[in-house]
Amino acid sequence: MVREEIMLWIKAAEEDLYDAELAFNNKRWFRTAFFAQQAVEKC
Repeated sequence: MVREEIMLWIKAAEEDLYDAELAFNNKRWFRTAFFAQQAVEKC
């Protein structure tokens, strides 16, 4: 069974990836890189 804390980090990483995609679609390159990096660190 996966601990609840781990699932919270995974959910946060998914939200960061979502934000990265939105930034990418709006050509906000710095924000894209920032949120993608945050997602990787959380995973």
